[in-house]
Amino acid sequence: MGTDKNNTDTDGDGLFDREEVMVYNTDPLNSDTDADGYKDGEEINKGYNPLGPGRLLNIEMITSPSEEQSSVQEKKLLPTNIDLSLWNDYTDKTLNISFKYPPSWKLAKKNNIIVLSGLEGEIVSLDIRENKLELDLIDWITTQSDFPNFRQQEIDVNDINALALSSVDSNWKAIQSIFLPGPKKVFCFNYLNKKINDEEFKEFQEIVLSFSYS
Repeated sequence: MGTDKNNTDTDGDGLFDREEVMVYNTDPLNSDTDADGYKDGEEINKGYNPLGPGRLLNIEMITSPSEEQSSVQEKKLLPTNIDLSLWNDYTDKTLNISFKYPPSWKLAKKNNIIVLSGLEGEIVSLDIRENKLELDLIDWITTQSDFPNFRQQEIDVNDINALALSSVDSNWKAIQSIFLPGPKKVFCFNYLNKKINDEEFKEFQEIVLSFSYS
């Protein structure tokens, strides 16, 4: 690709060349891929999309596990300051899953899709899909015919190697998604409110953290 074999960050934008190619789909030879006046690494660090307008994951929800930088920086989903003691518990014995959700939200289930809604409409969905071959998440995504191209960030969720994803495809309803691997399944959590309400986003975060399966 023309990158400098002696420099892990050829264009000096704060992202490793491998991150740009494998995770963010940015140009490792151009420090400002979307030409908006901000370097790709600066946009990523502040939670903005380096490929165009809009935000990525709320940067408060992910952090590096240490000050040491690896070739691809690891991120970890962190708990918020929300009190979950009054939240509802949802358990599905058929799907062998459980999670918590805010008491003011409504829950609806149709087949293997669960949708959580507030006063202004749908906020979070959980789409449970088959992964009979137990493929790696990135390989599995390529087998889903209705999925667009994603920007991907590896993320640790309760010591599970998951993926945080977003897409600029207008047909993709979610502004952010987190995919968790399970036994012969993938659990696809989607944050649907494109206004990006920070409090709702923290609630989305806690729903993912409270999720368990057996």
